[in-house]
Amino acid sequence: MGGTEETILIIDDEQIVTEILEELLIEKGFRVLTAWTGREGLSLLKKFPVDLVLLDKNLPDMEWTSVVQGVNSIDNRVPIVIITAYPSVESVVEAIDMGISNYLIKPFELEKVERTIERTISHRRLLRGFTERIEALEESTNRLRRFTGDLQSFTK
Repeated sequence: MGGTEETILIIDDEQIVTEILEELLIEKGFRVLTAWTGREGLSLLKKFPVDLVLLDKNLPDMEWTSVVQGVNSIDNRVPIVIITAYPSVESVVEAIDMGISNYLIKPFELEKVERTIERTISHRRLLRGFTERIEALEESTNRLRRFTGDLQSFTK
C-alpha cells in the first residue's frame, strides 16, 4: 500500500485509536507522526512535510474546523480525512464544503481505513505528478521564449 515517501499525520486524542492507526500505517510502509491535540498537530505540520492528515473531529483544544483551516493555511494541498464517532449530516456537509477528502466513522473496519488512505494517497500522487509535469512544461516554455527572444534580437 504505502511507501517510504509518504508521511501521515494522525491527530486524535484517543490513545487506542492512535496506536491502532499508527501500527497499521507503519506496517503498510508509511511514516507516521502523531499528535494528541490540534495545536500539536499544526506544530508538527509546520515542521515536517505531510502527505495526509487523519483528523479526529472531537479534540480537546480546538474545533476540527479550526484545525482544517490551520492545515490549509500551512499547506492547502494536504488531503484531510475526518475520523469521528459522532457523525451527523450537518458535519458531513460542512466537511465536504471545507474540501475534506473523506470521512471515517468510528468504530471503523481496518480494511476500510486502508482503502480510504490508499485512494487518498493515490489521488495525491496523481496530483503531484500532474503538478510536476505542468511546472516542467512551464519551465520549458520559458526557456523557449528566452531562446526565441535571443534569436530575434540576434537576427535584427
